Amino acid sequence: MDETAGEIAQKLRRGNAMYKYADGDADGLGLALLAFHGALADWLDEQLMRDEALDHATREAAATGKLGWLPRADAALRRGLISADQRRLILEANRSRGAFAHGGPFTGSAEQVAAYREMVLALATPRAAARPVAAARPGGGAVASRGTTTPLVSAEGSSADRPPRQGAVRDRVAAGESARRTTRPAQPRSKIPLAWPPDWAMLERLPWRRMALPVMGSVLVLALAVWAVGSSIGPAGGRRGAAGTPTASPVLVTPTPAVRLARIVNLGGAIGRLHQQPTFTSPQLVPRLDEGSVVTLAPDAPVRADGTTWQLVRFDGYEGWCPLPNLEVISALEPSPAATPSAP
Repeated sequence: MDETAGEIAQKLRRGNAMYKYADGDADGLGLALLAFHGALADWLDEQLMRDEALDHATREAAATGKLGWLPRADAALRRGLISADQRRLILEANRSRGAFAHGGPFTGSAEQVAAYREMVLALATPRAAARPVAAARPGGGAVASRGTTTPLVSAEGSSADRPPRQGAVRDRVAAGESARRTTRPAQPRSKIPLAWPPDWAMLERLPWRRMALPVMGSVLVLALAVWAVGSSIGPAGGRRGAAGTPTASPVLVTPTPAVRLARIVNLGGAIGRLHQQPTFTSPQLVPRLDEGSVVTLAPDAPVRADGTTWQLVRFDGYEGWCPLPNLEVISALEPSPAATPSAP
């Protein structure tokens, strides 16, 4: 279960990053929807398999990742995991996801993806997953103890989940500080007399005599160290045996390695994205590549896979694989020469 929770959290983070980076772009919104849809599928399957009354066929399909979205949504609705409106939204998102995953254009809007994102975050976050599953009724929805139907996910959240008001927090902190100030014992004052002349009998009882020997030893060691340093320096201020004329040491600068740049070509008007692995079936990274985008070639050697040659490149803070036919080397920044030594 911990491994599944980690995968769900990773997909939610990837979906949030893609949604923020998309900025209204249809392909970016489609990638974000894929991530949110996958996280919701993992969360629903995990919740369904916790139900001991789940039939064997559905449990086996959920455990192997082969459970379809229609039976998954129906089973979740019967058990009160989702509402009827959420079931409708899930199936609509699944139709949009299926067309986009098979190479079609993403037809959803930014508002639809935003609504779906809010629903998935409300359901699949750890705080939502920690809530007990409500009892289900045949018509869908959760049933309260008095027989009234309550929504599964509220817009404002329950009072237990809502953080305390800021004013109440300040009142409690102020009350605690006041209590600590009133109960803190008074610090004892110094017993050394401030009057003059001092009480010499009391001064005799202070532990100064025991401290005198360590202090004198420290002063002696410091004096010996100063004498040793002074004796090693000649009368002219230089060390004994030093050379007459100092020579300047050469300043060496580590040369900067060459940086190879390439331009994205042969996209045919489409939008390109880097792959996590040198295969066409591997997941794509977030940055969007257009015709003429400039990338940095990594020093790694090209890899042959999926009938083409792949080159590892860096773009916009990401590192991924790009087919070599889509790259055109444009320049290579030469390393800077080492600095020459200065004259003495």
